[in-house]
Amino acid sequence: MTKNKISTLGYFCKRMKDNGFIVWKMFNKYNDNDARKWTVLINPGEESVFITCIMNYDGLNSIPAFEFNNGNKSIYKTSVTLQTESIEVLIKHLLRQGVDNKSELFVRG
Repeated sequence: MTKNKISTLGYFCKRMKDNGFIVWKMFNKYNDNDARKWTVLINPGEESVFITCIMNYDGLNSIPAFEFNNGNKSIYKTSVTLQTESIEVLIKHLLRQGVDNKSELFVRG
């Protein structure tokens, strides 16, 4: 049985939603020569943080990296990149940066 991977868009979105974040899939059709795999938007209309999954960040078959960007607004003055295989690391990072996991916007009733 294969292990779920944080770099898989569906797995990433499910885990983020299970932890209370609003997640919109933005784009997953990057060029084959592009290291970016997909981009999501976390908590649209509030903190509105884009997270982009980047493969082979430190060379072929390295663990994935995740770039956080909110347009250089309040949370991030520049893009931040974390390289990890743990969704918990990403969730803790978002929470430490003040991204709320209890958003009421866009919640399905």
